[in-house]
Formats: sequence, C-alpha cells, structure tokens
Amino acid sequence: MAWFDPKVISCNGVDSVQCPFCDEIDPCGHLVGQGEHMDMAWEGGLEGVSELFDLLDEAQANEFVPAEAFESVPPWNKITDDQNPVDFFSEIHPKTLVGSVSWECGAPGLCGVFNYIYMSDEDQSQASGDIDRLQNLVAHPPAFSEAARRSRVADQYGVEAESADPIKRAYALSRMGLLDEAIACSVDALRESPRQDRAWFELAGFCAIANRKHDCFFALKQAIYLNDRLAKAAACGLDFIDLRDDRGFRKITRRLKRLERHELRPGRYVRLGLPGFSTQCLTT
Repeated sequence: MAWFDPKVISCNGVDSVQCPFCDEIDPCGHLVGQGEHMDMAWEGGLEGVSELFDLLDEAQANEFVPAEAFESVPPWNKITDDQNPVDFFSEIHPKTLVGSVSWECGAPGLCGVFNYIYMSDEDQSQASGDIDRLQNLVAHPPAFSEAARRSRVADQYGVEAESADPIKRAYALSRMGLLDEAIACSVDALRESPRQDRAWFELAGFCAIANRKHDCFFALKQAIYLNDRLAKAAACGLDFIDLRDDRGFRKITRRLKRLERHELRPGRYVRLGLPGFSTQCLTT
C-alpha cells in the first residue's frame, strides 16, 4: 500500500481525480472505493466490503477473533479489532493506493475528507476472491465457533500454560490446541521423573488427539503398568474416543494380566524419545 496525493482536475465546475495507475479521469477500472470513512461506496468486485465489515462488527461482539479465523487468507489475518475498511486497505493491503481530498462548504462544521481507493487489476481479482472467502468464514458456524472457542480457551488456560508445574503446563497447552508443545512438555517432565503415572496417562491422551497412535500406546502402557486403574479411565476417556474400536487399544485397556516388562519397551515407530522402563527406575 502507498498513500498518494490525488491530482484533482476541474472541468465544468466538477472536480475529478486522476487515476494513479492509468492517468485516466475517474471513474476508471482501478477505482474500487470512494467516499468518507464510514460511508464508502465499493465496486470492481469489492462490493462485499461493507457487508463483510458489518459482519465483523457483529461477530467480534461474540468473541470472534479475525486474526485467527483469517489465518489462511493473508493479508487479512493482520486485521485488527474495530479497524474500518479505509484504514485496513491503507495500512495492510498490497498494491493499493489510497488518496484523500479535504472538502469544506464554507459553513462551520461542513467539512470532511473524501477517500479514493485504487487497485491494480491483479490485486482487485485477489481481493474480490478474499472477500468471498472471508464472508464464508465469518458466517459459517463451525469456523465462527472454533475461533470463539480458541479465544475462550486461551483466556481460561493462558495462566496455567506458564505454570512451573510441567503437568499443569502440558495440560493447559493441550487445551489451547498446542499439542506438539504439550507433548514436548510432558516428555521433559517424564525424563526427570518417569514414575508419574498421571503424566504418562496425559501424554498418551495428547498423542491420541494428535493421531500418534504408536506413541499413545507406548505411553499408555507405562501409565497402566504404574497404575492399573488407568486402563478403565482410558477406555472411557474422551481423549481416546477415536481409538475405542482399535484392536491394539482394546488389547491394552482390557487385558486381565499385568503387562510384562518387555512389553514396555518402545517399538520402532515410537517417536517420543523416551526409553522403556528399566530395572533401575522401576521395581515390580
């Protein structure tokens, strides 16, 4: 984006602005918006801008976070709360030229600023497609709900995510959707203290959610070896819901005999970097 100093040309008492792209007198194909900040008229494929910003105003009141929801549609992921269209295009959008002309009628209070927004043909096409996608993201309930949920979760677990207790920190990170960080936090804690049955159980749950089945089974075996009551907890746990019909999962959670020491070794597909239990860290 760049601001430009509009070249105003008067003809028969009518003021017109020369396009900074093609030097034609407005309106030309590069002019996509004109008017005062809160009363802009849009064209050139950007007719949905006003509707989009109206939707944003309504959605933000319900905890919609534009930067999160628009992550896949840059540069719109840089939009800030309560930002109006002119400010957004002038500050963020590429290949956009914004010019302003002050006007006054000679009477007190009768003055203002008239904006002109120009885009290249290529950028108009991109922006038009972006607006269609953004309107769907705002109006589509799952996308809206997920963005709002992440915002609430961040508020709820943000403090615990900084906790000195690695188990609490890992749980908070997982609930914020930061599964890789939660798994890494759990692994670090278990390297220091491998007898924490609850830490192994939570790690198994994080791996299950992250679709890391082999890591999940490895961690779950350690947890159940330390505390066999966790087998029932896993069979009923929501973190493991996608594994309930898995033969390997049922074999771990439904077995009657205690796991043998050799069954606790990590298999070739386990990527956690944790060793299986040894006689130095466990006693039977």
